[in-house]
Amino acid sequence: MFLTLTFAYALAYGVVQSMQAGSGAYRGGFTLQHYRSVLGDGEFLISLGATISVAVIATLISNVLGALLAFAMLRAGAHGKLLQRVLQLPVILPHLIVVIMVIHIFSQTGVLARLAWWVGFIDNPNQFPLLVYDRLAIGIMLVYLYKQVPFVALLAYDTLRGISGKYAEVAANLGASPWQTSTQVYLPLLKPTIIGTSLITFAFAFGAFEVPFLLGTPVWRTLPVESYLLYTNIDPLARTHAMVINVLISAISLTIAGLYFGVESFLNRRQKGGEV
Repeated sequence: MFLTLTFAYALAYGVVQSMQAGSGAYRGGFTLQHYRSVLGDGEFLISLGATISVAVIATLISNVLGALLAFAMLRAGAHGKLLQRVLQLPVILPHLIVVIMVIHIFSQTGVLARLAWWVGFIDNPNQFPLLVYDRLAIGIMLVYLYKQVPFVALLAYDTLRGISGKYAEVAANLGASPWQTSTQVYLPLLKPTIIGTSLITFAFAFGAFEVPFLLGTPVWRTLPVESYLLYTNIDPLARTHAMVINVLISAISLTIAGLYFGVESFLNRRQKGGEV
C-alpha cells in the first residue's frame, strides 16, 4: 500500500506539473501545449528512438541467449544446477557495480586495451575499439546482457525443470529428435515464461537511468537521461518538459505492465483449458 500510494502520488504530481500553463509564479490553469511541444521536438524523437532501439535489442538478445542457456543447463543435468548457482551472482550484483566492471575492462584505458598493447596489437589507447561511451551503445548492452541473460536463463530453467519428463519420453517414442523435442515440445511450454521475461527486460531497459547516464554517448540520450538533464536545467519550462517525459515514460511502462498481466492471464486460461 505504501509503494502504491507513493507511486500514485508521484505520478499524479507529475501529470499536474506537466499540464500547468505558464511558468514559475505565473502558473495557472491546465494545457496540453507542453505535450505538443515535447512530442514535436526533434531531440525528443531522437531520444525516443534510441531508448526503444536499445530496449528492443537488449530484450531480443538477452531472451534468446537466456533461453538457449536454459536448454543447455537442462541437458547438462547435475552440472546445470552448478551453473544455476554461478548465474545467481550477476543477478544479485547492482547495476552500478557492473557499470564499473565494464568501464575497467572494455574502455580504451581498461584491461583489454592494456592487454592489446602488451601483446603488440595497438600502439596507443586510441587504437582500441570504442566500446564504452560509443554511438552503438555497446557498453550499455554489455551491462544489460550481463544482468539479463542470467535472469532469463534462471527463470526459463526453473520452468523447464517443472515440466514433466514424460513429454520428452513420449516424443522420443514417436521418433522425435532432441532438436524436435526442444523446439516442438519444450519451447511451446516455455512460451509464457519467455513472454513474461521479454516484457520485464524491455520495461527495465526502457526506463533505466543510471546505465545510459554513465555509459551513454553525448550524440544521443535515452529518455530518462533527457528528462534528468531537462529537470536540472534552471529554465522552468525545461523542468515542465522533463515532467512531460516522465509521464510518457510512466504511461509506456504501465502499458507494458498491463500487457504482461494480460498475456499471462490469457496463457494461463488457455493452459487450464487444455491448450498449449
